[in-house]
Amino acid sequence: MKTFIKSDLRSSLICIVTLLLYSQTCFSQDECFAKWEADSLMRIGQCEQAIAKYKESNLIRDNRDNFYRTAICYCYLGNTNSAVSSFREALQRGFYYSFDGQSLETDTYLKCLQEHPDFQLFVHWLDSNRRGFMRNFNPELQQAFLERRDIDQNIRQKRFGDTTDEMFAETLSSMRFIDSINMLYLDSMLDVYQRWIGYDLIGTEGDNAAWTIAQHADDYVTFQEKCYQYLLEAFDNYNTHPNNVAYLYDRIQVNKNLQQKYGTQVRVIEGKIIFINLDDEEYVEIYRHCFGLPPLSFYKKSLEEIYLKE
Repeated sequence: MKTFIKSDLRSSLICIVTLLLYSQTCFSQDECFAKWEADSLMRIGQCEQAIAKYKESNLIRDNRDNFYRTAICYCYLGNTNSAVSSFREALQRGFYYSFDGQSLETDTYLKCLQEHPDFQLFVHWLDSNRRGFMRNFNPELQQAFLERRDIDQNIRQKRFGDTTDEMFAETLSSMRFIDSINMLYLDSMLDVYQRWIGYDLIGTEGDNAAWTIAQHADDYVTFQEKCYQYLLEAFDNYNTHPNNVAYLYDRIQVNKNLQQKYGTQVRVIEGKIIFINLDDEEYVEIYRHCFGLPPLSFYKKSLEEIYLKE
């Protein structure tokens, strides 16, 4: 059988269970099942069946990403006219490429559209959708968050240069003070906007900066839980990165002495990277895959290069 994107259908179906039990998103159970089964079928090249599942999912709730994926399936099947129709449906619902560098011109999954007479129309339509979504973008607010993230990262980087216990203790005290000030700032912005400070307000990099502040507010778990609820709403509205949801969920769990699910939180113990209180290790790779996280072995190796370097 021709493979579209290498994947294990069984593993992807297990992912459905993961989302139902733990993601706490706004997806209904039926919608979640249909969507993830469709994605699984698409990844192994069973595009006709995937299209049927995407349509089933859209009967539960209209979802622009389903139309985009349906267009990919039609391109894969060589049905350009149906691909065009599905892509139009996605565009009509506000679809756009959310990350810098992504574009229809570089989308290898939709190559069949590149020779279509309406290709440039689609390019302009995508740009219009993006500008519409970003109409409230605030560059000054973005810069404020980026500056706070830089301060956060600089003080954490300083720890690696501390050569005595006294130096480390002083740095740790400064770090907790910075985390507190940053927390108060993010909390004030959440109160102003009554939602997550996401892509539409401060772009993808700014969204990452806001999440970093929430992630490091370990002395304020109630605040982290507040951020998590806003993140769920943002995730449901395509307004934050899925990684943020997984990382903050695990952080809150560890801070409450509960089990983490995605394997994002570690300690260095006796020169080894240890994943803290990890729940359901058998399926952690599936859980990570659902939220766009790399394999645990890759993540662990990258952490070893950072924290265990001589």
